[in-house]
Amino acid sequence: MPTDEHLESRGIIVVSMCSLYKSSVETSNHIFLNCSFAMDMWNWIGFMFNTSISTQSTFSIMLVCDQSNSPQVNLLLGAGIINIVHIIWYCHNKSRFDNINLSTRHAISRIKVSVSLSGNTTKLCANASMNDFILLRRFQVSINYNKAPRVIEVIWSFPSPSWIKINTSMATHGSPGHAGGGGIFRDNSRLMLGCFAAYFGLQDSIFVELLAALMAIEIAHSKGWFNIWLECDSTIVVAIFNGKVNVPWKQFKNWNHCRLLI
Repeated sequence: MPTDEHLESRGIIVVSMCSLYKSSVETSNHIFLNCSFAMDMWNWIGFMFNTSISTQSTFSIMLVCDQSNSPQVNLLLGAGIINIVHIIWYCHNKSRFDNINLSTRHAISRIKVSVSLSGNTTKLCANASMNDFILLRRFQVSINYNKAPRVIEVIWSFPSPSWIKINTSMATHGSPGHAGGGGIFRDNSRLMLGCFAAYFGLQDSIFVELLAALMAIEIAHSKGWFNIWLECDSTIVVAIFNGKVNVPWKQFKNWNHCRLLI
């Protein structure tokens, strides 16, 4: 950009002075990073995105666009940074060539309009979090959520008289990771007879799904519920019960015990 320092490097003699605040020699770093006008812009965008922006270099500014943000938020942040650079140069030229000094409030309003346009025309998605919701609302941007690839309707069917239906499920934080599982028991009138939940330590998802099912069988047997309908959302567990998949070696003992109960 034709700042004073670049003009001087080409042999053009000028009396250098920042066109925005007229308080320093005009260099690229001063105009875009260190000028009070620029600092107001960077502090504002940092406040809007709840982050701290280092203005030591352009590289340090771009570091805020990391992978921890959702794609839609990262787009807005990148658009904000680009538009700040643009508006600083625009205000610089208006002051130098047209003798018009634009306020930071005017500059910020122009940035918000441009960022809002970028956010509302993208197909990138935000996280389903309150933080993203509040942040995007600040720029009047419609939130794009990830859509489910397909929606399957699941209807719970109650068992026949004298039968007990058991629904089991599990959750893991990683695979392997901290894991737990549980189940719920209902009769043919849909009355809940009991439920259980347990922490299984650091396990993989198959181990936890099967262990929750085996625990449900043991509990049902201890209660005298011998006609049971076990329902879970793991096709592998169903295949194990049907003899189509081998039982994990860590579950042999529990599996053999439940086979005796069945």
